[in-house]
This record gives sequence, C-alpha cells and structure tokens, in this order.
Amino acid sequence: MSELLKEYVESILIEIAALSAQDVGDSIVAAGTKVRLPPLEVKKASNNEIRIAPSGESYAFTEEEIASVLIKAGLKIVKVIPKKAPGSVSDTFSTFIVKKGAATYPVVFTKGRNKGQQFEDQLSQEAQDLKTGVVSPTIASLLDAIGINPKNIQDSEQTGGKNNARPLLSTIPNVGSIISDLTLILKREDKSANTKDGKIVYISLKDPGGSTFANTGYTGGFKLGKDRNGEPAVLPGSHPTDDFLLALGVNKRLAAKGFTNVLRESPAPVAPTPKRYSKKDPVVEAEPEGQQDYEKVQTYLASAYGIGYWYARDMGGGNWHVKKIATKKDALDLVGDIKRIDISYPGVTKQITCSILTTKGRYIVEVRHAHSGVVPNQVNVKVG
Repeated sequence: MSELLKEYVESILIEIAALSAQDVGDSIVAAGTKVRLPPLEVKKASNNEIRIAPSGESYAFTEEEIASVLIKAGLKIVKVIPKKAPGSVSDTFSTFIVKKGAATYPVVFTKGRNKGQQFEDQLSQEAQDLKTGVVSPTIASLLDAIGINPKNIQDSEQTGGKNNARPLLSTIPNVGSIISDLTLILKREDKSANTKDGKIVYISLKDPGGSTFANTGYTGGFKLGKDRNGEPAVLPGSHPTDDFLLALGVNKRLAAKGFTNVLRESPAPVAPTPKRYSKKDPVVEAEPEGQQDYEKVQTYLASAYGIGYWYARDMGGGNWHVKKIATKKDALDLVGDIKRIDISYPGVTKQITCSILTTKGRYIVEVRHAHSGVVPNQVNVKVG
C-alpha cells in the first residue's frame, strides 16, 4: 500500500471513528451500571465533546469514579484537564481526554439537574398533562393559590434554565418573560395574567429547599496584588455592585485584610472595632462600618425580584406562598422594611456575609469566589 493510500485510509477511519461519539457515550452509560453508580445519560455527543450526567437526582462524581467508568467502557484515558485550563471544555468540571480507536474525545461528567430544576421539570410536565384532563395535586394547589381555573389552560411552556443571571440593580425592572420558570397560556382573559392581553401568566417557581434567588458576577471588585512589603495581598477593586455593598455598610478595606489573611493561610478574625483590653494597650486605628442605607438596600433586593410575574414558593404539603408582583410597590412589599444589617468579614471564613433582617424575613448576602479561590468573583443573595 502506497504511503498516500495509507494516509487516505487512515483519514477515512478517523472520520468514521469521529461519527461514533454517540456510541462512545452509550458505552459509558452502559459501563456505569457495572460500577454501582447512579443511572447515567448522554447529554451531548460529538467529536468535540461527550457530556455525561446522572439521569435522576444530581450527583457529584469523583475522578476515581469517572476513571473507573471510562476504563470499564474500554476507553483509554490520555489525560485529565482541570476545569478552565487550556484544552478544557468546561468551566466547572474536569475534562477527560479519552481514546477510542483512532479518535480522541473530551468527556465531561456533570452533576446533572439540581433539585430545583427537577422540581420545575415535574411541574412543567404536570402543566402539560392539563391538556389531557389530568390534574395532579401539586399543579391543582398552585393554580388554586393563584386563582386560575385548570380548564382555562390552553398550553404551557417550561422556560426555566434558559436565562442568564441578572445583576442586582438600583432600579426595579419588569422581568416576567425573562425569569419565568413556567409560562401558562390561557384560553380566555383572566385577572391573574401578567400581560396586557390577559392571556399569559408568568410564574417564577421556588421549591421547598430553594434559597438562592439572585446572584451576579463580581470580578474586579477585589483584585490580587502586593502590599507595601511586596507580599501577595488581596486589594479593593471596583465593580458596579459596590454601590449595593456600600449601602449594606461593607468596609472594603477591612474585607481586603480578611481575604489577605485567607490568602496567606493565616486565619484571623477581622472586626471594624478592635478590642482594647486596658489603657496601656496601644490603640489600633479603627475602621468603622460604612454608612448603611436601608432604603437603597431594600430597592436592590426588590430589583432581584423584579416585577411582571407571580412569585410561587412551594411550602410543602400542597401549600404555596404566592404573590403577584405587578408593581414596584409589590416588589418592595415582598422584601419588607429593613430592620437591621449585620456584617461578618473574611479572615477565618473565605467570604463576606451580610445578614439583612426585614419585616418580612431575612436575606443573606455572600461575597465569595464561585468555586475554591480566595479573591471573590460573585455576589449571592439568599432567602435566610
């Protein structure tokens, strides 16, 4: 066989092998049943990426478990690339480069859908079942809480998971069509609708265990640099969300000191007012909390809710906490008036934590790294 013909045959074999990505994924799924792992499914299969996920509840795979499944599937592991590293196809999970025949494939094992997403899946299916006359207890209790007759449902659409995280804002936007997890299309106009034609109902769902209701990127709010002595340190940076943090009363200089303690693996609590044990002790210059602006904080929290939809939180047992958020006042009322804000700085922990007590409940704001780093890059707001 001539060298040219050999290269041509090899190229054909590689092309054929590249078309077997789904088969490779299927072999991984089959191998999973032999190593006592949760049932798997192929979420994506191409020569650029094979993505495997648990078909049921969310599950965090260890690298040892992944390696075991891949080997059992008859695949050779060429290398493992950490998340976000050059050659990785995931910002969250490690990429396993495997070889099958003449082709190589990047394989990623994900955690799958979390409980909140599974809850949305279930309710969406139950909403679809309404078209066939099947009314489940869960969807019936939700519609009853909102005030919709099941017979008035023409169609439904599961829209959750398609939207990007919205930033915290100093204004309260209309976000009904953006954040809706379940959208109902009605046959006839109804006062429960969120649109001018009175025939569309936008619903934002929260399962019983759900807590996070807002998050925004915060890259640049703090940065890695050096102190006066040339030692690595975390320094205050700048980000639009600082307006919210300053309204909470966060002192970024104090927070930077705490993050630096964590960076240097020298955990030490950081407080705005140092203790003075006796008159002989030197007085350390205090760095007090910033001035807190309760009204601005309330508006920022309300912006995370937005307006133009029904907020529906499953309280369990067929009970729902629902509220139609149609106006800015509705959003502000849902937050409640701010009564107190307490701040905990990093130093021992790796995050700034702000506890906000309102007349309607408690909110927790966390400023932290989204994964395992020290320099924060995300601000999360949770229902406490």
